[in-house]
Amino acid sequence: MSDEATNDKVYIHEFIDIIGHGRARYMHHMTANWSPIAQDERNQLCYGVWGVVGSTGRWPAVVNLWEEDGWDGLAASFGHELGHANLQDPKLARWWATAADMRSGGTDRLLV
Repeated sequence: MSDEATNDKVYIHEFIDIIGHGRARYMHHMTANWSPIAQDERNQLCYGVWGVVGSTGRWPAVVNLWEEDGWDGLAASFGHELGHANLQDPKLARWWATAADMRSGGTDRLLV
């Protein structure tokens, strides 16, 4: 029997392509306007939001890291978001509209 702790969490690691000089504005938009709702309604923890420095990767970009409560938590979070006709949580419609003006795309990956 090992003394090592196990981590059953699943993480969403996002790379967000930012438009122009909007990196700091997007980071604030994510942490102030999405993260509190995610924590309250989805038990989704924002582990960190970072701005990419040009010498460390593609820029302008932001990296987000979210912690889900395992596979069941991830499934519940996706269900919460995608369980609507427009595939977006209606409570976050204003958030999505604002975010669209600050980003041009991105890539996500799951980490276990």
